[in-house]
Amino acid sequence: MTKSLLAIGAIALSLGACAPEPDDTATDDAPLDIAATPDANDVAWPDGLVIVDAFPSPGDPCRQLGESDATREYLDHTSTVVGCPGGASDEAAQGLVDSSGAIVVKEMGDVTILTVPGPEMGTAQDTEAREIVFEDEVTGNETRTHRFALTAGEQAVVTGNGNGNPFFNVLLPGDDLGDVLHVGMREAEPDTFTFTAEETGDYRVLVYLVGNAKDTGQTRPYKITITTSN
Repeated sequence: MTKSLLAIGAIALSLGACAPEPDDTATDDAPLDIAATPDANDVAWPDGLVIVDAFPSPGDPCRQLGESDATREYLDHTSTVVGCPGGASDEAAQGLVDSSGAIVVKEMGDVTILTVPGPEMGTAQDTEAREIVFEDEVTGNETRTHRFALTAGEQAVVTGNGNGNPFFNVLLPGDDLGDVLHVGMREAEPDTFTFTAEETGDYRVLVYLVGNAKDTGQTRPYKITITTSN
């Protein structure tokens, strides 16, 4: 009997030695590494931004943005407004700048807002003539800013209503109000301005009232037409 028990114990030990060792790398959390959450989902996107979809492709960190108070002045038929997580110098935003000629227009919290030129926007040599129209109204001390994309070497003719008040200024790309090309209220012919773009970017038209119309809070409509050509 004793020999039988010893034999059974030896067999059990032999089987235990042959059993596979547990895989220490297998954990209940492993599936989460496969479907990792995109970095863009961890960003606190500012309130008021209308998120449309990943840009330029599904899974990319940047997002196409729809019309809102934060993007309205940058929207036109020549470009797409996009938000990228991080600052203007971070990888997501810089990737769009390098790959598609995107232009950084501002930063909102942890998000950088850019305009990405459409397929028709290339060099001045292959850009067709375009007409861009902005219609709105302005009241008292208010101002209205509209942006339009030009490539270096492209010519633009900016035309107002023809009544001189509201007036408009034309400014260089960027956010500096001092980068002025045309100040309507100082010109003998305030409602027409022609210039050639020296740099590629989103130029600005600033619309405003002066004098009694401004001081008494009048509301006046306006129509700004920009015609471009090579």
